[in-house]
Amino acid sequence: MKYPILLITVILSLSQFHLSGQILKQLPGKWSINNVLMKPEMDTVSQTAMAFLAGKNSFKQFTANNRFIEFEKDSYTYGDWLLKGNKLLLLRDEGSIISYEITRASTDTLSLSIGSYIFSYVNTRDSLAADKKPAVNKKPLVKANKSQLAKKWFFSKTIDLSGGPENRSGIGNLLFKKSWYEFRNDGTCTRRFTKPVQGTWELTDNGKRLLIIDDNGVGQFWDIAGISGKELILQMPNGQIQRVYSTEETL
Repeated sequence: MKYPILLITVILSLSQFHLSGQILKQLPGKWSINNVLMKPEMDTVSQTAMAFLAGKNSFKQFTANNRFIEFEKDSYTYGDWLLKGNKLLLLRDEGSIISYEITRASTDTLSLSIGSYIFSYVNTRDSLAADKKPAVNKKPLVKANKSQLAKKWFFSKTIDLSGGPENRSGIGNLLFKKSWYEFRNDGTCTRRFTKPVQGTWELTDNGKRLLIIDDNGVGQFWDIAGISGKELILQMPNGQIQRVYSTEETL
């Protein structure tokens, strides 16, 4: 029996919605690392290194108001979490993104996959760690749409709004010289810092925030401080550094 494409699409959408609903109920809590599983292609050296980096006392804590706390190697990281189907995005307060695929989620166990690694966690039901929220950022933001961003943007300059040392912007200009982003209408993108890297991009927060995730699951997000036909200004979240991009390449 052949089913119409529309019916199949609806069934898949309902299945994904049901999965997301289940995860939303099960995710809040404190999850301690239980094991780091490696895919078959990982060599012994890589497995040993990854197990060391994870740390036996590491944990991830998720709250119902979409905040998370991560503890790895005696260091805490704070941020917001976002669920998109079976994808779990961790938006760290300093501006980086980690995108995991949720391969298992129940009341007791949680498995997160990224690249060649699968991190297995257990629900400890311990007392929750205290969150450390960033200071409220009062900078003005602008709303952008997909058609405005879908083009190639060349790095132009760095602006330091904090009034710090004058050489900070100059160092940034040298560091990011010749870097660029190319955003395409289909949601894919290419960025270049030292070499071209493929990934995906999307706008969130009513068009005021830009998420960029490389194909390896690691990325960054920016607040949009300004946009016109030829200029794009991206600002680090909870920070005072802006990067200005232009549709015209700077020689």
